[in-house]
Amino acid sequence: MTAKVDRAQIKANLISNIYVINSFLDLVRNGKEKKIIFISSPSGDLEFTRVTGIANVVGYSASKAGMNVVMAKFASELAPEGIKTLSLSPGWVNTDAAKAVTGDPEIRKFMLSVFRKIDPTVDGPISVDESVTDQLQVVQNLTEADSGKFVTHRGNNNWF
Repeated sequence: MTAKVDRAQIKANLISNIYVINSFLDLVRNGKEKKIIFISSPSGDLEFTRVTGIANVVGYSASKAGMNVVMAKFASELAPEGIKTLSLSPGWVNTDAAKAVTGDPEIRKFMLSVFRKIDPTVDGPISVDESVTDQLQVVQNLTEADSGKFVTHRGNNNWF
């Protein structure tokens, strides 16, 4: 396999996020919540990639995986200050972006077959409201023990 890496995705999803966190760290330190949340994707999960066999979007996947590691590193470094971090997948959400990728019936059929390798019951994307509600619950309930983890909108590793 010849991996084609999109440097723009590495810059946007990894390098830029490190700069953003460092730029806002003093505000987080002085804030009430003391939480840093990164929106990730199952594409950045090794087991998801291994099971589904999705071999494309290498730059995107590598950037998300890299940022998941960065969030774990920040969790370790910032724990003494009471700051918690989390990489959070919103799930497969019915957004315009998702429709652009999986709106074609053949592509949707393919994606469902791939995603069902992880969860045989998945039948399509969830609503934006469900995803946001679930994510906010996970962020609200973030504990020191879960800081640095990569979880889904439900707070676990059940991607769908």
